[in-house]
Amino acid sequence: MICNVYRAHKIGCSCSDKNSYPNKFMFNLLEQLKFKFEKEYNPDWIKPKRYDFYFEIDNLALEHDIEVIRIISEKSELESIKNNILNSTLNNILNLTNIDWLKCEEFALSNLCKKACEYKKNNPNMTTTQIGELMSLNSATIGNYLKKGSTLGWCDYNPIEERKSHCIKIEIFKDNISLGIFKSIREISCNSEKLFNVKLLNEFISISLREQKQYKGYTFGYIK
Repeated sequence: MICNVYRAHKIGCSCSDKNSYPNKFMFNLLEQLKFKFEKEYNPDWIKPKRYDFYFEIDNLALEHDIEVIRIISEKSELESIKNNILNSTLNNILNLTNIDWLKCEEFALSNLCKKACEYKKNNPNMTTTQIGELMSLNSATIGNYLKKGSTLGWCDYNPIEERKSHCIKIEIFKDNISLGIFKSIREISCNSEKLFNVKLLNEFISISLREQKQYKGYTFGYIK
């Protein structure tokens, strides 16, 4: 409807990933800082509302004692959002000197639905959970992206058949020696200190898998 186009300042697209430019811009900025954060933080005490992003610094956060940092993002433009971030409280508590702002822009202009479908197309045996771990998104979101992409011809995805036939796990290696097989990235992270005497974080295991690079001397691979 014309009134919806006027209100949204755009025409909707069936292949949209439903994530705004400012949201994806901030997502990539936090990823570049390489610390753990949670997207769409939705604890029981705030429902039905939510925070776009939640993170802790030096474990100083107390229960419900959360500082809300709002970034003005009326204009979905690089310089506008960059300047608003640099003039916000965020710049006082995080080191933003090494941020690649053009990389934030590139990610903000990308389509997460298309990206998820490309993972699935190039790696047919990957599950929604594994793709979600690589993209820092939950498996339900990935499943919705793949169903949408399947109708658009971007990938082949049948959730019922996938649950029947796919059982993919992750193997961890050090010095080319297998140290074990795990059900998920989360399982490796939760047991890493006990088994390997080192804390391996979810997001960096995901990066290691995605970029095929070592993380603290360890490498990882998918197996069926």
